Amino acid sequence: MDKEQAVDHFISNVKLITDADYGDFMRKSNTYFNRLLEHYPSPTEKEKEILLKLKTKIQYDPDRNVDLTSLIAVDLAKSLKNKA
Repeated sequence: MDKEQAVDHFISNVKLITDADYGDFMRKSNTYFNRLLEHYPSPTEKEKEILLKLKTKIQYDPDRNVDLTSLIAVDLAKSLKNKA
């Protein structure tokens, strides 16, 4: 699986999370994030920046709103595909 496919896989998995509880959402999305990270062993500076924002949003800066966090995570992941 290449990076773009890994991003697509992350996005589809996050979109499929139906848990209303943020803790459950965070555990699942973090698992998917870690799988995505495996495809970035030597990220560029821009990729590092995006991956850090994604991890921070999911793990360390949650607003406890599953729907909003899911949308932001998907948008950040999409930006990995559009990086400069």
